[in-house]
Order: sequence, then structure tokens, then C-alpha cells
Amino acid sequence: MVAVTVWLLGGVLFPMSSPAQGGICARVKLEIEQELTLERTAFDARMTIHNGLAGIDLTEVAVSLSVTDAAGNDASDLFFVDVYEMNQIGGVDGSGMVSAGTAAEIHWLLIPAAGAGGRDPAGQSYRVGATLRYRIKGEEKITEVVPDSIVVQPQPVLTLDYFYPRYVIGDDPFTPEEEGSEVYPLGVRVMNTGFGAARRVTIESAQPVIRENDQGLFVDFRILEAFVNEDAAIPSLLLDFGDIEPGGAVMGRWNSISSLQGEFVSFAAEFTHADEFGGALTSLVGTVRSHFLIHDVLLDRPGDDRVRDFLALDGDMIRVYGSDGGEEEVASFLPGDAAVTVSGQAAAPGVSEVGVSTPAVTGPLYIKINEPGDGVRPVAGVRRADGKRLDANNFWFSRERDGNKQWHVFLHIFDHDSSGEYTVTYETGNTGGVLEIRPGLVDFGLVLVGETAAGGVTAANTGSGPLVVSSVGLDAGSDIDFGLSLKNTLPMVLAPGEELPLTVSFTPRQAGSAAGALEVVSTAGTGRIALSAHGDVDSDGDGLGDSADPCDGRREPDDAPVAAGELAGFPASPQGTCVDQAGDVDYYRFAAGDDFVFRADITAAEPGLAAIVGLYDTCGRLLSISRNNNIGLAEIPPLALPSAGEYFVAVAVVPDYSFTGRGETRGWYQLSVWAGGNPADLDGDGDADGEDTAVIGLCVDDPLADSGCSRVTDIAALAPYIGLVAPGDAVPMDVNGDGDVDGLDLWSCDGAYGGTAGDPVYRAACDANKDGRIDAADLAVLRANYAADQCRSPIP
Repeated sequence: MVAVTVWLLGGVLFPMSSPAQGGICARVKLEIEQELTLERTAFDARMTIHNGLAGIDLTEVAVSLSVTDAAGNDASDLFFVDVYEMNQIGGVDGSGMVSAGTAAEIHWLLIPAAGAGGRDPAGQSYRVGATLRYRIKGEEKITEVVPDSIVVQPQPVLTLDYFYPRYVIGDDPFTPEEEGSEVYPLGVRVMNTGFGAARRVTIESAQPVIRENDQGLFVDFRILEAFVNEDAAIPSLLLDFGDIEPGGAVMGRWNSISSLQGEFVSFAAEFTHADEFGGALTSLVGTVRSHFLIHDVLLDRPGDDRVRDFLALDGDMIRVYGSDGGEEEVASFLPGDAAVTVSGQAAAPGVSEVGVSTPAVTGPLYIKINEPGDGVRPVAGVRRADGKRLDANNFWFSRERDGNKQWHVFLHIFDHDSSGEYTVTYETGNTGGVLEIRPGLVDFGLVLVGETAAGGVTAANTGSGPLVVSSVGLDAGSDIDFGLSLKNTLPMVLAPGEELPLTVSFTPRQAGSAAGALEVVSTAGTGRIALSAHGDVDSDGDGLGDSADPCDGRREPDDAPVAAGELAGFPASPQGTCVDQAGDVDYYRFAAGDDFVFRADITAAEPGLAAIVGLYDTCGRLLSISRNNNIGLAEIPPLALPSAGEYFVAVAVVPDYSFTGRGETRGWYQLSVWAGGNPADLDGDGDADGEDTAVIGLCVDDPLADSGCSRVTDIAALAPYIGLVAPGDAVPMDVNGDGDVDGLDLWSCDGAYGGTAGDPVYRAACDANKDGRIDAADLAVLRANYAADQCRSPIP
């Protein structure tokens, strides 16, 4: 698989107004970086060169690959060929060498160009061969490698059409009042014009950024949600287009919002293909185009799907780009066009109607006229002369601001194969509809800075008549970190019981509380619900904000044995122990003496994690674990330690560090330790095994002290200790007794070699085999155990 990287979308946005005096124009450049990936075909060509000559190297090695088609013609220009791995050779350009008695291996990556697979579904066959040149003792040798066959399947070629709006509605930076922002779309159509299927096509968008802003204006520009065809892809910015068959197309949309009001005056869309994968030669992206988006519309001719299409302006031409991959020129009638006739009374009481007439049109039709009504009342519907009622996607209002900062409202109609006669019906009052917004409050709670939380809101008609929702928005006092999106086109007529789904979001830029309100304007009045949230930070990166983190965003200092704090006083309850993220281990150190019972109560405070407690010796060996908390001391039999000395207790998150089972997070964990020898070692041989059961019934020291002699009933109590073995001997030849065998021990035996028992130079500690003589056998034991210590298995 080869990933194709495509960098796309650079737009320049100008504010739509400027001060009356001075003519200042603030230039703002918005950039959206996107990466397109898809699966594709690549071949691995491998050559192995064996040099079986004794003492003779192959020098000046050079290998050239060749590709021919089925007719034997050179087809190398249809493939990108690159060496990507070499073993036992430094190059294949004449500088390589294969040493005597070795084998060199070379791998080439072959990526076919877009047309190499042809049109036949069976694919095109090619033969890949190679010419090997090298020298032996200065004599040049040439070997032609027998070609091998490969089959290249037909490949896809992607055409990307990007669509962006002409106007963005946001705050006017040159007016004292704060205007509200409106959601606007960005769209893309991915079309496969090749002869092979495009597999697993995805486009991932980065958060839009501001590259230029000469006036220093703050611009908040965010993508709120995404769709593939009509399927929502919230909240990810990654669009998965799936597989696109030859001739097929998939539509993608991003709903965006900007705090700055403006007009796009240019929009660049370009791509680059990674050079390491062949650059332009092997790219499967054929064309990338950009268009001014007028609106999402729906071609609803017989046989059309229900996926919305893009109505766009290309220079002076208006076209509709269909979800089926087609594109058609659209007959257009614009404001001031003498061919448009408007009749009727838009301001009459009750339900008013306006007639709109144009010449008959075969094919797509687009009408844009100055809004005949007052621009406030929504359109309830548009009916064609033959009785067809237009889909709600095919009529809408828009607002545009001229150079004098005056707003103008326009009515738009899209249709096809029309006689040109339409009746536009307006709603002018409530007819029994009742607006209800659910829930009455949206509280996002704690949200980490940079992350997005989304909540669903429903505007419902609970009345007995129709309800027209004319607008939905955030009030002027809402924090800018709140966002709003809706899939439906407004105005929208809700029948009794019908609902309008909305999505509100919160993306904090900094820590702190935020508040706002969502307003829904309808023919039954304006409804309003409150929004609240709190931005939080995650100092320790455990996915839990500091405000709700019992670890308070801090890591403990005892994350390694070398930093372990000492436990003094028992039972011990270390303070501040906090398992704060997966993989965290906190160590504590204690010294166990003879006849000593140790109990550790350790708190693990991070919710959502499971903690466990383990007991280790100084060599890091796990001796015992406690996987449960809040249990009584009597429920845990004491652990008999091998000897007195220093040990470690570790609090960890399972399943790390070889722990098994799951514990609870909060509470205390308990380990009981017996450091005074094994109570089940009744025969005193240093271990507890079956031989000790023979002692039961004899009059020996009773470890349970319930009588002068041990009894059969003691077996059950001693069972937990059966199988424990006493610690082994010290490491052989640890002459100075410091726990390891090193140069100090060798120095301690200096001069003792050759001595026998009774000689002044004889040292018993240097006599490893205890035969009374320090000789080569003792040196062999020292050599075998050199660098060993108590934490490693000694060699006897």
C-alpha cells in the first residue's frame, strides 16, 4: 500500500466592509490542510547475489532493472523504480561490493503509473528483468537475469472538486456591536475517472489556521461537523469515503463557522505526491478544481438519488455538480434580469403568495431575485405550475452586504425541466404550532482545552398546527467557544409532532467557565435555553482534567525503586500514593526484621483505573501480590520471606509488571509478611516440603504454639507455607562478602594461589572447592562467576 499525500485548500478572505474613512482593508488568509490517502498497488523486486568464491570479492557491482510489456517493448517509463533496502552491499550503481563468502540482497519498489493497468479488468502483464555487472580480479562480468512476470490491474484516477462559499457571515470588525456568526459549508466531490476501483479513500482535515492577518484581528475559524454523502461524521475531521468504483463519486461536506465576517476572493486547491513514491508519475489524483459554492441543492429527477448536489459559480457560468459524477450548465436568472416577473402581494395578512415567472427551461434552472417579502417571514413552500412542490433544499434565503454596509436579502429557487411558473407561499402567523426545546439546559461539564464536546438539542412542534422555524443561533452574549450546527435548511415547516434536530458544541481554548444561550425563532415565538461548560487542562496527560483529577495533575516522585521512599512504623499507610495513569508504578522501601509482621495500607486514588500491590526483593523478584482491597488481615495468610533485610512494596496499574487480576481503585491494600523463617519447616532443613509432614505428631516445637507438640490439625494452618525454599548460599568466590564477584575478590586472593591449608598464604575464602588447596580449580569457579551477584543464579 502506498499513501498519497495531498495538501489542499488555501483561501483568502476579505472583510465585506471597511471604515468609511481611510479605506483600510484587513487581509486574512485562512488555510485548511488536508491529507488524502488511498490504497494502491506496488511491487517488491528482490535480487540475491551469492558470492561463494573463497577469498575473492565481487567489486564494482551495478544492477539495472528493465520493464517490458507483453510485446517486448520497453515500458520502464510506466513505472517508478527505487531501491529501498540493501543488505551486505553498499550500492548497485557500480560502487557496490559483495565480499567473499557472503550473500547480498537488494529490494526495489516498483509503483506503476496511473495508466499502466489499462482498461481490461484482467489487467496488463509486464516482465521485470535485470542486468548484473561486476568485476572479479579486475575482469568485468555481465549477467542477464531471467525476467519475472507481474500483472498491473486497472487503477483509479481521482478528480477532486472543492466548493467554498462566496460570503461568510460573522462579526463585522468595523462596527461597535457584535454580530452573530452563521454556519457555512465547505464541500468536496471525489470522483473516480479511472478504470479501477479506489480502495479505502479518506480525507483528513487539520484545524483551519490563520496564516496572514496584517491588522492583527482575532479570527476564530473552526470546522464543526462533517458528512459523507448524507451520513454524519461527527465529531472527527476525518472523512472516510470508502471504496469508489470506476465512474462513481462521493460527496463530502464540512460545516464551518468564523468569528470574522468576510468574502472569499480566492481559493487555491493543489496537491503534491510524495517524491519517495514517484511524484507526479505515479499520482492517482488527476485533477483538483475549486468552485464558488452557491448552495447545496437536490437534483430530484426520476432515477436521481437523495444525496445533495453542489450548485456552483465558475466565472460567469453556473453549474450543478451531481452526486452521480455528472456536471451540467444551469440556466440562470439573476436580480434585475428582465426575463423574471414577480407578481402578488407578499405583505398581505394571513398566508401570502407571490408569483415568479421565467421562460421555460429544459435542464437545470436557477433563479435569484430580491426577496419579494419583508425578509423576516419564512417561505412555507414553493409550488410549480404543474403542481410539483419543490424540495426544501431547492429554495432558500441569503443575505449579502454591499459596500455601504447595507444588507440585502435574496430569494433563490432551483429546479429542472420547468415551465418557469412558480408560486411562493409565505407564513405570516402562528396557526396552532407550539415550540418546545429539549433539553431546557445543556451543561457540557468539564471539557479539556482543544477537545470538543457535542450535545443534541431538539426543537419540536408540540401544537396542533404547523410551526415555521425561521432561524436558529447563539445569542450575542454567548462565549465564542460554543458552536452550533444543523443539517436541515431553514426556514423549515414542522408539522405537529415533528422535530428539528440541532447540535451544539463546546471547544475550549483556555481553562475557565463559559456560558451562552441557544435561541430558536419561530412563528410561535422565540425559545431560549442556557448553555454552560468549563474548560479544563490536563497537566499530567492522563486524559483527566486537573479539576477532576484526584492526583491534582502531579506525578509522584517514587516511580522507580531508586527513588522509593522509606516506610517507617507499622502498619504503614503512605500518604499521597496515587495511581494516576496506566503504567504508573509507585515504590516504597522497608526493612523486615526477625519475627516481624508487616501490613501496608496504600491508597490508589485515580478513578477509572484498577490498582494492585506487589512485594519485591532487592533483585526485583515478585514475591507476593494483593489484588483486592478493604479485606481483613485474617483473610490473607502471612508471607514467609526468605530472610530478613530490605524489600520493596509497589503499587501499580494492572496488567503491567506481570500482575494478574483486577483490584479496585480506591481503598487500602494489605500485605502481611513473616520475616522470621518458615513456620512449616518442621524438620529444620531450610525448606517446607512433604518431609515436614512426617514430623506431625512428634513432640517438637509447635510453630502454632497451641500445645507442646505439633498435631495433624496443624497441617491446614501450615499449608500456605508448603513449597517455600530457604535462600540459597552466597555467590561462590564472593571473597569479600559484598554480594558480587568482581576485581576486589580477585585482588583479595592475590598471593594465595598455590597455598595449602596451614600455609601462611592460604585463605579459606579463596578455596572454592574446599579441598585444602588453592589451585586452577578454584580459579575456574571464580572465572565462571565473575560479574555475578546475588540477583543472578550462581554457578556452583
